[in-house]
Amino acid sequence: MTTLDKPAPTATSRPVWVSAAVVAGLLVFDLVASWALLHYARSEGWSFWDSIALDCIPGLGYAAVVAVRGLDPVRRILAAGAALGYAAAAASPGLVFRALAETEHLEPGSVRIVGWVYSLVLPTLVVLAWCLARRRGSLWPLGLLVTLVVAAAVYQGRDWAFDLLPSPITNLDAYIAVIAVLGWIPMLAGGLTAWALERLQPGQ
Repeated sequence: MTTLDKPAPTATSRPVWVSAAVVAGLLVFDLVASWALLHYARSEGWSFWDSIALDCIPGLGYAAVVAVRGLDPVRRILAAGAALGYAAAAASPGLVFRALAETEHLEPGSVRIVGWVYSLVLPTLVVLAWCLARRRGSLWPLGLLVTLVVAAAVYQGRDWAFDLLPSPITNLDAYIAVIAVLGWIPMLAGGLTAWALERLQPGQ
C-alpha cells in the first residue's frame, strides 16, 4: 500500500496566525503614525512638508512588509509597487488641498470630491498590495470590490460617528481612534473577503 505524503512546508506556507500578527502590527503602526501626526502637527517648528513625510511613513513600512511576505519575487515587486502607491496616495490630499487653496478653488464641492477619491483609493491599494503578495486563485479580486463598497459606505456614514464627538474636539485621542478604526474597516473587510474566497477554491 502506498501513501501520499503531505508536501513539506515551504518558507511561504506559514500559519495563518503569522499573517494575522503582521496585520495587527501594521494596524498598531498606523495608529501610532496617526497619533504622531495629529499631536505634533501644531507643534513649534512643524512644517507642512513634515506632515506630508509622516503621511508617507506607514506606506513605506507596508511596502517593506509585503516585499518580505510575498510568495515569490514577482509578487514581492508588484505588491511593493502597490504599497508605494498607497504611500503616495496617503500624502496626496494635503498636496491637493494646498494647490486648491493657492488657486482659490478650495470649495466644499472640491473637498468632497478629494475626500471621496482618497477614501476609495487608499484602502483599495492596501488590500491590492496584500493580495498581490499573498493571495492565490482567481476569486480574490472580488475582495477589492468589497473594499470599494465598504469604503463608500464608511465615507457616507462617518459624519454620524463624528456627531458623537464633542465640538470642538476636546479628546484628541478619541478622535484619532475613530479616524483609525473607520479607515481600517474597508481594508479588513476586503482583505478577509479575499482570503475567504481563496480558501473556497479547490487546491488553495
